[in-house]
Amino acid sequence: MEADFPHSSTTAYVQQQPLELAKAELTGLLHAVRTQGTLENRQMKDMRILSGIAALGFLVLIATCLPVAASQAGGAQCKGSDSVSVQINDYLDSLLISDDSGNVAMRDTVGIAGVQPSQVIIITDERTCSRLASAIDHLEGVNRPGRMVYAFSVGTRFAALDLSIKAGEWVQLLFYDNHYKLLWSVGVF
Repeated sequence: MEADFPHSSTTAYVQQQPLELAKAELTGLLHAVRTQGTLENRQMKDMRILSGIAALGFLVLIATCLPVAASQAGGAQCKGSDSVSVQINDYLDSLLISDDSGNVAMRDTVGIAGVQPSQVIIITDERTCSRLASAIDHLEGVNRPGRMVYAFSVGTRFAALDLSIKAGEWVQLLFYDNHYKLLWSVGVF
């Protein structure tokens, strides 16, 4: 390449130019570098300002959304006492006192054979409802934030119901042990 273009290097090109032309070129180059540097500095300053505004906007967004998320998470997973919880409670009471051989076998399997109807208590404890909701998520293979469950303690076991969990037309009442392991599922209504 050097043979084809003997003056290909910048040094050789500048040496051929008259001194004044080289000075002017160098001055122009220095001016361009200074201007470019100043432009870059302005752009950097603008970027810092924009980054600061974006960070402030993000903090405002977080501060606004956090109370909403906290209020939804805090107690939002427990359904309280209502007509559905009364139906579940009635079902559990009848299950505990039934002489039906299927119900007796189920009570034995679940571990609630000696439990009295007075030991069926609706749960509103956020931690327990959250764990039951997570167990139902695991059962379904999904993560459904804000899942609403009806939860009852039945002696040392839990009964949980999410109205969206169905087998065919039947809403499923799920029985869990105290480690949130699924023990039994039954269609109730």
